[in-house]
Amino acid sequence: MQRPSTVRAAVLLGAGASYFANFPTVESFFKHALPRGGILDELCSQLARRISIYERTQENLKWPLFNAEKVFAWLEVLDEAQRIQSVDGGAQSVNISNGRGLEKRADELMSELKREIVRVYATQLKPETLTDAPHNGLFKLLDTLIPDTEPLHVFTTNYDRLVEQLFEHWRNGNSQMFKQIRICTGFSPDQPGYWQPKLLEEKPIPGVRLVKLAKLHGSITWKRDPVWQIVDTRWAVPTEHDVLLYFGYKSIPEQEPFLALHNLLKSTLLQYDCIITIGFRFGDPYIYELFDLALQANPRLQVIYCLNRAPEPNSPLSRMTAQFPGRVHLLAGATGDPVPFGHRDFEESLTRLLAQMRSP
Repeated sequence: MQRPSTVRAAVLLGAGASYFANFPTVESFFKHALPRGGILDELCSQLARRISIYERTQENLKWPLFNAEKVFAWLEVLDEAQRIQSVDGGAQSVNISNGRGLEKRADELMSELKREIVRVYATQLKPETLTDAPHNGLFKLLDTLIPDTEPLHVFTTNYDRLVEQLFEHWRNGNSQMFKQIRICTGFSPDQPGYWQPKLLEEKPIPGVRLVKLAKLHGSITWKRDPVWQIVDTRWAVPTEHDVLLYFGYKSIPEQEPFLALHNLLKSTLLQYDCIITIGFRFGDPYIYELFDLALQANPRLQVIYCLNRAPEPNSPLSRMTAQFPGRVHLLAGATGDPVPFGHRDFEESLTRLLAQMRSP
């Protein structure tokens, strides 16, 4: 098989990339997180119903299967409205009700959901799970294709610490793919690690694999300290209001660390040859818009997406594929069927597609 030459490639990991470790996807979060019939389940399902009415869909009829980030983003809007009303001397609370006497303030409901997010995604994976992770083949391939004079950019929309645990596992001598590896996240290496966006400008050192990891929607270990500085505590403990998460159903981020992280994605899209997306269906409108603009501005850019099933008609990925023919590729086997992440043919199929893209 022809192996592609060196290539400027980056990877974007969505929820499907963590599914092998039993982390729920955005759509299945409420099924995993909330006991059916409980207060949180009742109120979140009511909010899902209102969202569906607003969007003129029937998505809520599949409850508890529902896009959790829509619920989180709406609660943030209601919480902000509550804060504004309080400052202006208006009503002191915005309540979510099930219509039968159960209700909670929007900020209370959001606080409880953030604790659930931490609980659900805080799993410490076993060494054997990390050793068998499908990421091993992906990063082994990328390490051979990307010279160590270039950083390896890894973007993820996941809150869990799966990627960090993998890098720690490899750095501790549990992999032969990296002789030396340095992870740059924008947080200082001290305990706790304070947010320093300048760190993302670090340059590679020959012989050391520099990985720049950007968690676009935040992490269960990110907090704000008492003086409003952003820290990565590296421990996942539920808290009241200081879990830093950026829910993906909104527009341009305006605050750190998300402003710098999304700017890093933007600059990578404009400069690189290929972005490999794993288990990401482009449901985040802002990330979709960044890819759309980059495909227009960077004629070299090609996108490979790996999913367990082809995108539905009129979905964001279907629209992107139709708009940029020959530049947005589903990772498929010889029969044309999707090759999921972790499939025995994954590495071979990806290598073949990259070689085809690099051929004159």
